[in-house]
Parts: sequence; structure tokens; C-alpha cells
Amino acid sequence: MKDIQLKLRELADQLSEDELDLMIEQNFPYIYTKAHQLLSLGPRAYAEKNYFHITLDGFSADEIEDLSFACQQIIEGRGFRKDFPIVTSIKSFYKVFQLFHFKSSKIKTHRLDSGFLDEMKLIHYVSEQESVFYNLVEKDFKTFKNK
Repeated sequence: MKDIQLKLRELADQLSEDELDLMIEQNFPYIYTKAHQLLSLGPRAYAEKNYFHITLDGFSADEIEDLSFACQQIIEGRGFRKDFPIVTSIKSFYKVFQLFHFKSSKIKTHRLDSGFLDEMKLIHYVSEQESVFYNLVEKDFKTFKNK
């Protein structure tokens, strides 16, 4: 746990006051911890241990790999700011947040030259705390993933 806290503190130290406030407001430390756990256990093991018994049925090996890729981006600080979104498929984005016990309540989509930026209002299943996270669905996701 100390390792997670140290990494999160290092990330927070790189942010402006406004970004730090936004990080807290969007429940990012909780999501960061969940992403760290998923990466430590692997997507399949994480899903099997999930309290709400959320499965990865219907996910290919590549799509399961994309869940880890999305979580790695969360660890890098992506997602809670519009200018630094997670970049993955919409299916993987939804599944990651479902595994973290969130449901989507509202989506705004913005068309960009490079793809579509989704602004998603998420609600935690238990606490009902609201968060807004951003996902960029790039036209050429494979190129982004291999950077």
C-alpha cells in the first residue's frame, strides 16, 4: 500500500493546485488504487475477485490486454482531465469502470480530428459519488498503443 501511496503522491506533486483539486473531486485516488490492483493481479484475477461478480465474458485476449493498457494510463494520471484523457476503446473504458464499481449516467461526445473524446459522468455503485472521466477513442488506436 505504501508503494501505491508514494506513486500517487509523486503524481500529485506534478499537478497545479487546480489539477490537484480536480483529482480529489473526481475520486481519482480511489480509481488509481483500483487500477494498481488490477495491474498487480491481472484483469482476469481482478474480475474473479470482484465483489459484484463482474465477468470478462465476451472479451477477447486483445480486449483484456486493453483493460491493462487503460489502467496503466490511469497510473500515469490520465482520465480525470479533459486535456489528458485515457485512450482506449469505448468497450474497454466502460469495462474498466464497471470493474471499479461505477456505472455511466451521462455521456457527451466531442468530435476531434483524431477521433472522439467522450466525457463520461460516472456514479459509484455503493457510495453514489459522481466522477467525470474522459476517454479518447482514436481513429488509429493501435498506433497510439504502440508509441
